[in-house]
Amino acid sequence: MDDAAARRRDGTLVFNDLILWTRDLLRDDPLARAQLRERFDALLIDEFQDTDPWQVDIAEAFASDDAGGLAPGRLFLVGDPKQSIYRFRRADMAAYAAERSRVADAGGVLGALTENRRSRAVVVAWVNRVMGPLFAEVADPTVQAPH
Repeated sequence: MDDAAARRRDGTLVFNDLILWTRDLLRDDPLARAQLRERFDALLIDEFQDTDPWQVDIAEAFASDDAGGLAPGRLFLVGDPKQSIYRFRRADMAAYAAERSRVADAGGVLGALTENRRSRAVVVAWVNRVMGPLFAEVADPTVQAPH
């Protein structure tokens, strides 16, 4: 018996067990997907930059229509890839970038906050001046957010 099966038997689940089993249930059981969609109109995921691929699969299972496309108005994502800090929890910039592209391709609105009300302008200008050259070389949004 593997570790996951033993945890299931003993009722000693860990976080990843819950995520994986939820993903598998929604992927494999059309009735479970239908019941979830019937109960909830929309899903909002804040801090989406820290979402792992299994969690993306859960969101897509909920937000997709019967043909597999994203149903309009079902999925709302809020995230800043520059703030992704949970790689140890399987947060994945490639999953973030792929889902962002999928939403855009489905006609979703990609808004951007362009005004910082948390920091003084002089601090933001200094950080941008110092950090800009360090981030300029990475052009692949699946690895690192552009500066």
